[in-house]
Amino acid sequence: MSEAEVLATAVRIVAQRDPSEDPAPSNPQIAARIAELRKEGGLVLRVLKDQPDAVIVLVENGEDDPFLMVVSADHLPITKH
Repeated sequence: MSEAEVLATAVRIVAQRDPSEDPAPSNPQIAARIAELRKEGGLVLRVLKDQPDAVIVLVENGEDDPFLMVVSADHLPITKH
């Protein structure tokens, strides 16, 4: 199975799930960045896997086909509270 076929299968499976069942990012910086991407970029992002320092998301309405994206805390500015 090619990479494109694997991604297409993942898209079909995720599309059948209720978005409210997607895991919420446990890292507040990552959660804030995902909210920004949704608001500013108008992207439809579905969280597939949450980890303390990164999440894997499926972008359903990209310019071409759906694609996977990793949002990592390593690439975000550190904010102090």
